[in-house]
Amino acid sequence: MASLLAQYRFDDHWHLSVNLNNVFDKTCRTVPTAHVYGAQRNLQATLRYQF
Repeated sequence: MASLLAQYRFDDHWHLSVNLNNVFDKTCRTVPTAHVYGAQRNLQATLRYQF
């Protein structure tokens, strides 16, 4: 699986990060002996303000 992460700092206080997990939307087992599969493709964005 592949993931992408991009981050941008607007100034000393604001910070944005965007994370794309499972870029190619591959299906894989997380437990080889059971039918437990990893997460599908998903996007997460975080906007942070620091005092």
